[in-house]
Parts: sequence; structure tokens; C-alpha cells
Amino acid sequence: MAPLLAHAEAASQGKARLAFYIVDEEANGRLEKYLARRPDYAPRQKADGSYAIGDAIVGTDRLVMAMAETGAAGGQEKPRYLVLEDGPALSGLAVTKASIGKDSIIGTPTIKMTIGDYVDEFGNMLHGAEIFAQITGDNIGKSLAVVFDNRVITYARIMESISGGEVQITGLGDKKAVSEIVAVLNGE
Repeated sequence: MAPLLAHAEAASQGKARLAFYIVDEEANGRLEKYLARRPDYAPRQKADGSYAIGDAIVGTDRLVMAMAETGAAGGQEKPRYLVLEDGPALSGLAVTKASIGKDSIIGTPTIKMTIGDYVDEFGNMLHGAEIFAQITGDNIGKSLAVVFDNRVITYARIMESISGGEVQITGLGDKKAVSEIVAVLNGE
């Protein structure tokens, strides 16, 4: 394989480490109630990074992922679990550019991304900005989770369709992690 193609393929694989998922709010509520009644219960992590929890609780065709939350002293608390619709709504392959920003209200780091055209794993040319606008428009009132390396890094309620391909991810506290994500998305 030519070095330039190898670099492009490696960058593409790196971008695939990020994905956008719709949160299944109803199943998530059932899971939270279940876990509240069993504070010592720890779901088993599967090989794909998701967690095994009974279909009776979360339903079939759902993915349970962890979102590590940092405690007040900076330590890790027990992870919070989110139930996601199985299969990403949009792949990180759609990210054509990423940069570090700063939340204007609380000053934490953000990730600014441009969503554009990309080729999926089957060789199809897809229009990421149009797909993202459709996904957000069809899911107003639901939450959109951002998953990186099989962990939910943040999620937020969709208030309106997000068109134009410019997206900003907030709710991120760790500048080192933000820098790593941006580097991966930029193919560095």
C-alpha cells in the first residue's frame, strides 16, 4: 500500500473511533430505575465495549454504553450507563475538520467540528451535513450521545435541526482528552 493511502486509511480508521447515537430515553429510564434498586450491580462489559444488560430491561437492538463522570475531587465515580439505539446515527468519518474551542459560559474546552461528505465502509459517498440535519430534525426532544472509543463522552438534548455542518460538542472537562479527540479527527 502506498504511504499516502496508508495514512488516509489510518486517519479514516481513527475517525471511526467517534460516532453519534440517539439515546433511547424510555429504555434509559428503565435502566436507571433498575440500577437504583441494585446499587452494587456492575454490568459485564462485552468485547465491543458495550455492556450486557437484560433485554427485558433495555429492549432488543439496543446498546448500553458507559459514561464516566468525574467526582468533585477529580476522581472517577461509578460510571453512568446510557441506552443507545443500536447502530450509530452518524459515523465520525463525516467529520472533515475539528478544532478545540472554549465554552463561552463556563470556560471548559469544546470540540468544534465540520461535518461534510465522506465515503462509508462500503464505498458509498454520503453527505454528512445533510444526514446530521435529518437525524437532528427527526429526533427533536431526544438526546444525541457522542461516543469515542466505546465511551459516551457527552450527550445533549436535541432542540432543533442542526444544519450547515457546523457542530460544537460541549460538556467536556478534560483538555487532554479533547486534544486527543481533535488530533484523531484531524488524522494526526
